[in-house]
Amino acid sequence: MSTVKLGEVATECKDTYKDDKTGMPIVGLEHLTPNEVTLSNWNMNTDNTFTKMFRKDDVLFGRRRAYLKKAAVAPFNGVCSGDITVIRAKDDKLFPDLLPFIIQNDDFFDYAVGKSAGSLSPRVKWSHLQNYEFNIPDMGHQKKIAELLWSINDSRLAYQSLLQDTDALVKFRFIEMFGDLSKNNKCYDLKPLSELLLIERGGSPRPIEKYVTNSSAGVNWIKIGDAVDGSIYITHTKEKIKLEGTKKSRYVEPGDFLLSNSMSFGRPYILMIDGYIHDGWLVLRDKNHLFDKLFLYTLLSSEYAKNFFQTMANGSVVKNLNKDLVGKLLVPVPEMKLQLEFSEFLSQSDKSKFALQDSLNDLNSLMWAVISKELIINHEQKGE
Repeated sequence: MSTVKLGEVATECKDTYKDDKTGMPIVGLEHLTPNEVTLSNWNMNTDNTFTKMFRKDDVLFGRRRAYLKKAAVAPFNGVCSGDITVIRAKDDKLFPDLLPFIIQNDDFFDYAVGKSAGSLSPRVKWSHLQNYEFNIPDMGHQKKIAELLWSINDSRLAYQSLLQDTDALVKFRFIEMFGDLSKNNKCYDLKPLSELLLIERGGSPRPIEKYVTNSSAGVNWIKIGDAVDGSIYITHTKEKIKLEGTKKSRYVEPGDFLLSNSMSFGRPYILMIDGYIHDGWLVLRDKNHLFDKLFLYTLLSSEYAKNFFQTMANGSVVKNLNKDLVGKLLVPVPEMKLQLEFSEFLSQSDKSKFALQDSLNDLNSLMWAVISKELIINHEQKGE
């Protein structure tokens, strides 16, 4: 096994495509999914200025904001954004199927972030990426490692598909029980959310740095970053707020719903803790106990609600919601027996998802263990 630089076994491709793009797959940064080795999204829209060409089996690396960890192998020829670096293996030095895993790993992304320049939208150049060092075995062993890693990845994709199927089943069950709310084909008496729930906006003291702390002194300061993707609940906070700063914020308690009104706007979470929220949140409180919590969560995260929020949100670049807009969402209040029946189904589905996610986490750990053992230079080897 020897140590090489990326530029010794792979090259940046700068081919351009200036012909008619009709029928040509188009890939932008938005089509690269963080931490995913395989490209699963693209479009065929020719209304763009992209000219950078890639070929099947090239690796597409998102060089802008490398901390987002976007890189994927191309399953076909196409055209991509200039903010994507196209990397191709040198066939005589690197087994091509191994290249995606050399690029799509935390060690490489950490290196890329460290070499990025720019404050608002940092980018990294190939001239820096090509100096990334890693271990490389002989070609025969490279092939075996690649086969193992792709086998693990295939299993990961299967579990991800099962997770998606479980989510789809929950959505189907919701529509089966309560109908398509955009058509109201169950003929509910729809009412504005503002008539059913207390809706208030959070607040932030100024200057915020004076009141927010990482120490245990203070009470929970609940930020957007405390919400975990894929989770229904918010269970803890990274920061606290001093008591003197709470006068200009808003108190929330377990059982309240939080709705993000900016960034990933319109996404609901159920609180499991008390604390105070900043002005990036709206709090929704079921003061009249009209809803089962899991039913209301599913309602607020449904396509019906998402489409309404998307249509009503203010701002052309960064979308924002406010309590008046959210309060206009028309919702049903089904009998509690039906709500509880649905919630039981959702709870059972969540148990299945938890088991699937555990297996997926094990596969992710196994993939990283193989990459670390076979390819990554440890810190002692680097002399750090």
